[in-house]
Amino acid sequence: MGRIIQVRDPADRQREINESSQNQHYVSQVLQRRFADDGFLERFDLKWNKWKRVATAQIFTRLAYSQLFAYGHHDNSLDESFQKCENALNETLNALDDATKQDTTELTEPACTNLFLYCAYLWRMSPFVKAIAPFEYALQLDLDLKNGKTDLLEEVGVKQEDIVTIRLLYAQGKKFIPAGENLLQVLFRIQFRRKCPELYQWLRYFCNWTIYSSPITMPIADMPFFSFNEHGVPLYIFTISPTHVLIGKTPSGTFQSHANTTLRTNVFTTSEAEYIRDAICLSALTAVASKDRSIDVLGARARAKEMGVRFPVIKSLESVFQAGQKEFTDLLRIVPVSEDVFREFKKSFFEMPT
Repeated sequence: MGRIIQVRDPADRQREINESSQNQHYVSQVLQRRFADDGFLERFDLKWNKWKRVATAQIFTRLAYSQLFAYGHHDNSLDESFQKCENALNETLNALDDATKQDTTELTEPACTNLFLYCAYLWRMSPFVKAIAPFEYALQLDLDLKNGKTDLLEEVGVKQEDIVTIRLLYAQGKKFIPAGENLLQVLFRIQFRRKCPELYQWLRYFCNWTIYSSPITMPIADMPFFSFNEHGVPLYIFTISPTHVLIGKTPSGTFQSHANTTLRTNVFTTSEAEYIRDAICLSALTAVASKDRSIDVLGARARAKEMGVRFPVIKSLESVFQAGQKEFTDLLRIVPVSEDVFREFKKSFFEMPT
């Protein structure tokens, strides 16, 4: 008699996943509490254009946001590693508070390491970066193939004979995109592992940092660390409190690393502070939060656009938040496509506002 194979009901498996899923923050409560009033924030919801008072435990969090379910296994290592940064965050933020009282401060090794690792985590875990993970993977693969590298293919289990075929097709002008059902969370985790250390190195060793005191209240958005171009120069913005913003700039000319991180201090003019506040509001994907409701969020977003600030618009944001609750059981395939199909693939994730 042949072996009897029991096929599990997908609904039963999904219930198991939901029951084992954790509610995970992609912005730490430690950071949020600096903007809160007795543990509560005033949240402006961009979907409904309404304010609501919420606890820090209930904002910038989603079920199974960073955990991975694949082939019957549950992996929560990303959230666990993020918590290690969070455990040292109070001490790191206290060091930044002390730095605001000096003209210049050279951060200690532990504070410096945790600061830029935390910033790298915030960006690489942000809903925006998660949303574009498949396109980012395809873009990196295209660059790697151009430079003769194949480790990105090997990492996802592509066989050597298939790699030979892929390289041949690439030489003939083909592009390659990842394909498979429920693959967003898998690619998000792959890209995090590859790109977070690179971003950390860049932020720590190549950027110059200044803490600005603000004469107006600064909000916190769902991406408290973000970047945008100011007259062609990338600015890295980290809102660390309602009165202080940490800003990094890349020096012009030849990039040269520095061994130590020296923080400088400065004071925003009112117009400068309003510009950064408006950019923070425009950077938000789901919500802006503050201690009170004094900020005209919609007006701030409109002013930022008028000043030329631009952020890509995610097309399917809800799928980003649901990705961690879907199990990956498919094969991650690398599919050859034409240049035109590759461009359409890019457009399926985000669009640039006019």
